[in-house]
Amino acid sequence: MRDMWNSSLYFIMTSVGAAVGLGNILRFPYLLSKYGFLFVVFYVVFLITLGLPLLATETAMGRMYRQGCVGCMKQISQKGSFLGFAMLNNSLFIMCYYGALFSFLLLMTFFAFKIPTLSSSEIDTFFYDITGYTGGATTPFAVIFLIIAWSVVCFCNGSAKRLGTISSVSVIFSFVLLLVLAVSGIMSTPGQVAKIFEINPNLLGSPQFWIDTAGQVLFSLSIMVGVMFAYGSFLKKSENIIKSVSIIAFVDLFVSLLASAIYLSVIKDGIVDFNSITTGFSVYPAAITSLTDSPFINGIIIFLFYLSLSLLSLDSMFSYLKSITVCIQDKFNISEERTTIVLSVLGLLVGFVFLGKGGLARMSGVDNLVCNFLLLIVGLFEVVIISKTGNLEDIRNEINLNSHRLKYPKRMFYLSINFLCPIAFIVLLILNI
Repeated sequence: MRDMWNSSLYFIMTSVGAAVGLGNILRFPYLLSKYGFLFVVFYVVFLITLGLPLLATETAMGRMYRQGCVGCMKQISQKGSFLGFAMLNNSLFIMCYYGALFSFLLLMTFFAFKIPTLSSSEIDTFFYDITGYTGGATTPFAVIFLIIAWSVVCFCNGSAKRLGTISSVSVIFSFVLLLVLAVSGIMSTPGQVAKIFEINPNLLGSPQFWIDTAGQVLFSLSIMVGVMFAYGSFLKKSENIIKSVSIIAFVDLFVSLLASAIYLSVIKDGIVDFNSITTGFSVYPAAITSLTDSPFINGIIIFLFYLSLSLLSLDSMFSYLKSITVCIQDKFNISEERTTIVLSVLGLLVGFVFLGKGGLARMSGVDNLVCNFLLLIVGLFEVVIISKTGNLEDIRNEINLNSHRLKYPKRMFYLSINFLCPIAFIVLLILNI
């Protein structure tokens, strides 16, 4: 018997926590500053035609079959379980390097009040020096915080109700902080933030624009990694799926826009060469220290900023871990506690690969492999198997269950799953290659 969510609010908050991560805080603002308002327009188009139908489908299948991605895919095709394991493989890859990123965020939170006392040049290199990336040797701080990060994940992970409580607190805290910082940024530098509304029609002829826009949608909602199958399996039959996933998609976009307002207000040049490590751990702290003349106030802002990112990263870690533990529990009847401990130890050991000399390059390589190839390949096979061997009408009925007004139109759903999604995956794969 599965431990159901207390309410749809817990499901929404936990799913938002899984979806909202560093991609929303760092990559989305960078792409918006690079492409302007057209990026937002077509992001919404791809969100409706690609992201939302997959988000709803995975959630509905999880609730229909009360299993993780392996069991769900096997239900619609005897050969589909291999695809479920491929999704778990994606989750495992992401979980391992996300653990290292989570440890970096905890480290920056710990040193938040030290950063404003440093000179500009010292702030630029502080993260690299304290983790040992500059000298090539892993520092004790990097090791200690990696151990702390995985200990927190192992200790805090638990039942659906427990994750719902933790996610509700972390999402609300992060949302309020980002909202305050965004409003402050808009009021202090309205000209910078106004760049969101700039339109450049020439972008429509740029293949990179379409890759970045569609890719950001597909990689932002925790789909194709087994997470939504797992979370859907804990959702009560009385809950409204289409309403819940619509809220998740909207909040995910809204948080990204809030982060964009913050990004544009503190990055005075508007655009910096994108690198999540450089932007997240060097550019942001340097920019925040210039917000006021008080090192203490700047320290508080840096502390709260990295604390919020840490909480969002923790939620993402829970989601990847949950997608794996649910499938293992379903298939082998091994307790979730034991599986969590084993996976946490594995994640800790693999995490050392991303420390020290060459660690950042290895992290970037794994991230590119997963996001630019593995997720797209899994997504392509997923929609093909579901459209060819699954009963799309049963899935759509499950999505629309308990929905009186907001229902998923049949033609739009069939068009997305049968044609738009597979075409998008094939095009993105070809362009990335």
